[in-house]
Amino acid sequence: MLVTLLSFPFQKSSTDVSESLGGDRPEPRECWSTVTGVVSAFDVDRGWGTVTSGRGGSYGFHCAQIADGSRQIDVGANVSARIVPGLAGAYEATRILPIEPDPMG
Repeated sequence: MLVTLLSFPFQKSSTDVSESLGGDRPEPRECWSTVTGVVSAFDVDRGWGTVTSGRGGSYGFHCAQIADGSRQIDVGANVSARIVPGLAGAYEATRILPIEPDPMG
């Protein structure tokens, strides 16, 4: 049995793909806004959580986005976060920083 390998002109090599993406790394996502809110959910086993902003918006995040590197955060913690367009189309929280609640109100 004879097997022939075909080369299609529309296929791109991995070098062509990385060059079309602007090099080795994709461009950083632009910050849409910065919010303060509360961690409303966090699954320690999966590392996924949700930040609910003071305005009522809900934004998902992965534990890798916790800025202090701890990869764990308590539900109910007051946080500040940057909101960016997510890879799946929804907005998500990044650079999550625990903050102290404002004693004045």
